[in-house]
Amino acid sequence: MRLVGKLEDGTVFVKKGHDGEEPFEFKTDEEQVIEGLDITVVNMKKGEVALARIPPEHAFGSAETKQDLAVVPPNSTVFYEVELVSFEKVCLKSLERACLALLLFLIGTCLHLYLLCRTKNHGI
Repeated sequence: MRLVGKLEDGTVFVKKGHDGEEPFEFKTDEEQVIEGLDITVVNMKKGEVALARIPPEHAFGSAETKQDLAVVPPNSTVFYEVELVSFEKVCLKSLERACLALLLFLIGTCLHLYLLCRTKNHGI
């Protein structure tokens, strides 16, 4: 994605994916970016441009934060212009298959242990 982050006075504190730079990439819900940016991006479509106003509690909170181009003062509302260039979705079918395979493995292991214990206890 491409993004520009600004303070209320227009000061740019971060700019990524512009001027020949590769688009900025991150994984949602992994605390790689501020919560407000995460929330903004998951609701976007490929190619969409969004303007987001993010209050301090979903941005940098009460701490002063050094960013690429400027310092974000404590309790700042920040503004982002975000363009979602592309995205990759996690394939839930693959995840579901992996979980099912693990579950079947665990069931098989439990059954094997049960049969071993039963055999030892009954002298079979």
